[in-house]
Amino acid sequence: MTQSHKLIKSNDKVEAAWQVEAMEYEVYVGTSSAEQDLLQASFVVPVENVMRVQ
Repeated sequence: MTQSHKLIKSNDKVEAAWQVEAMEYEVYVGTSSAEQDLLQASFVVPVENVMRVQ
């Protein structure tokens, strides 16, 4: 996924900046929100890859 940081960024009010947090993210994709229609995957953003984004 290119530019996936735009999908997972959050606003850090203390730092007054957008950032991507180091953690494991779960992604669900499907034709509906029904559990049987979903594919699930996860990915990890390691601490060394934490970034501020605009």
